Order: sequence, then structure tokens, then C-alpha cells
Amino acid sequence: PVCFVSACGAELNRRDAAEDIIMDKNLGIIPKIAASYGMERVNTPQRAAGALALSRNACSEEMRVLYVALTRAKEKLFITGEVHGDVEKNREKYDILPAHGASFFEYEGEFFSPYSATASKSFLEMILPAVAGRHELCTAEIYCADGEAPPAEEAEKEAEREEESITYYAAKKLIEKRFAFEYPHTSLCSVPSKLSVSRLYPDVLDEEDSSAELATGGEESAEVPKPKFMLAESEKADGARKGNATHLFMQFFDFDSVEKLGIEGEIERLAREKFIFESDAALINRYALRRFFSGPLARAMRKSGRIYREKRFIINYPAENFSENEEMRQSLRGEKLLVQGIIDCAFFDEKGELILIDYKTDSFFGVPEEEAEATLRARHSRQIGYYKYACREMFGVPCAHAYIYSFALNKTIEI
Repeated sequence: PVCFVSACGAELNRRDAAEDIIMDKNLGIIPKIAASYGMERVNTPQRAAGALALSRNACSEEMRVLYVALTRAKEKLFITGEVHGDVEKNREKYDILPAHGASFFEYEGEFFSPYSATASKSFLEMILPAVAGRHELCTAEIYCADGEAPPAEEAEKEAEREEESITYYAAKKLIEKRFAFEYPHTSLCSVPSKLSVSRLYPDVLDEEDSSAELATGGEESAEVPKPKFMLAESEKADGARKGNATHLFMQFFDFDSVEKLGIEGEIERLAREKFIFESDAALINRYALRRFFSGPLARAMRKSGRIYREKRFIINYPAENFSENEEMRQSLRGEKLLVQGIIDCAFFDEKGELILIDYKTDSFFGVPEEEAEATLRARHSRQIGYYKYACREMFGVPCAHAYIYSFALNKTIEI
């Protein structure tokens, strides 16, 4: 949350533009040429143009680096820089918040241009024109070459005198106190910066020594999946890949094309236009899709004026919801946990109500329908709850209905 950007007074590297020979991809090799009297080399318009292009490119790269550095802070940003030269002149020049009148860099800021950025000799000369005179934005302190600070407030002076007059035993006690300090929010150290919805459950933050695994996705994400062209036929046809292939179709299909071309024709179109791989096209469950498009859910989606498929989200969830330890919940109160996920489908129906759909391709061979439905509810209800929260945050309205659509059962199950 607090960031220091130091050494901003260091001179920027402009040596390349000062070389006798400049190489430019558009202008070629551009040297200085020898004067007719042979005593020196002189510049040419072509070399001046090449030097200017080099300076602009170097300035652009330096400004990108500076932008990254300045945008890391969330609460406070400290910028430091050392400048050389006459102390009194520099004190007057670099006093960006004078008590009276305007500072040098405040005038510079009024006329700052791309040329000014290119001509800047240091990061300070880029930064100060933007903040000079902005008392509400920043504070500034100038320290002279001898290390002495400008006149401080009486309270600060008094504090310094107290520190200087402290006794040995008082100093020892103070040091012991500081070394015995324990960070009061150690529980937050185990909270990951981000989690996926699939890894969420009510006590996910109660697990011991799991912060690294939670933050990186655990061992599951360590294995690099094989490219599709390297998969054997037996690997291509497993249940998970069949389900993924059906999900891909549901992400990219077009209702008009399905009506015009049929299921098979739409699969061929998606493969031809590279929305899906040929290997995926062979795994799509045509029978399940025909049943889906003949049902009421597909008709409701078809009539919707606002439909979102594969809607990605990154949303802050209350962190206390993911711990069942009361002490941990108290320490997490007010904290947020960044959660990412993908919603299969969300749409607004003819009544303007928000409908959430989560497609499931789980197979149930020889299982009664009631038992299969109960299994789906038990497996996915919590995840649907997280999706409903995300929908409310994204769209500003609660979900009127949240459904699981099971391709195996050809059934819409409200959660």
C-alpha cells in the first residue's frame, strides 16, 4: 500500500542520441560528417532527425517505467531525488509548494508538452510540473547537501531533543519493547490475494499452511496440460473433455445459425471458423443439445434482449464468509477476498428479471432421476450461491432465479 520511488534525480540515459554514428530502422546508418577543414565532425539534418527519434523512443520507454513505479502505491507514494548544483538556487527552484507565489515547476507545468518530456534530464523534471502548487495533493521536504533539514515544527524539535536525552535503561527498554512487538493482524497473512470460485468453501481460510497453495491454485495448476495435437484418441474422449466440448459449443453458438443450419451444421460452422477445434467438434453431445434447444430454457434465452455467455468476473467477496472460526471471522471483518470465476450464462427475461444458468454435463448411469437431482444440488449449490452474489455485484440487481441445467437429465433445476 505504501511505495517508495527513489533516485528520481538521476540523469536519464541519452548517450545513444549523442553518438557520432546513429542507426535508425527507417533512416539507416547516419554518421556525423567530417568538416571540410578536417578539424571536427559536424551534425547533419538526417542525423539530427535520427537523434530526435532515438530520444523520443528512450523517453517513451522511461515514461512507461515511471508510470509502473508511480501506480503501484495504494495509500501513500514517496518520491525522492538528489540534485546537484548551487544549494540556494536549487532550494528556490525545487520548492514546489512555496508559501507565497508560484514555483518554477508550476510555471513549467502550464506549458508541459511532449517536447518537455523528451528534454527532461531526470524523472524529477517529469514529475514536479504535475504536482507543483498542489497543496491538497502532496507535501514536499528539501534537505541540503550537509544533511540538515529545513526548519521543523516545534513539536518535532522537542521530540528530537527527547530522543537525544534518553537514558541507557530507557533506551534498552524501548528496544526490548520494539523487538517484542507482534503484528496484530497475523491472521491476514494467510489470506490469499485471489481465489477462483471452484476453490471456495465456507472454511477455506481456516486451513493451516495453505496460503501458498490457495494463492497459486495448488498442485492441480502445476501440471501443464498437453496440447490437443499430442493427445491420444483415448485421452481425447474422456468425460471431462466431452463436457468441455459441449461447454464450448454453448459459449459460441448462434441462435439464428442453429435454426437455419441445425445442430450439426452449427458445429461444422464453429469448427470451420475456428471457434472450436475439430477434435472438440467430434466430442460434442448432439443428442443432449437437440433436447436443450427444444426445451423452454432455450426459448427463453432466444427471446432475451440481454444475454451474457461465459461472463468472466473478478469481484471482492467479504473474507469473513470463508471462515468458520469465530476468532478468525472477527479478524477478517471488513476485509475483502478477491474471487475470480466464469458464469456460464446470465440473461434478462421478458419481465426484466435476471436469470442465472450453470450448465452441468455430469453423467448419471443407472441412477434414479430424483437421486441424480439431489446429487447435483449437493455438489453445486454453494457455487451457484457465489455466482448469484457476483451477478448482484455486476448487474446491480439480485437474481430472480438461478438454475442448473443438466444435459444428462435434460432438466432445469432451480437452486
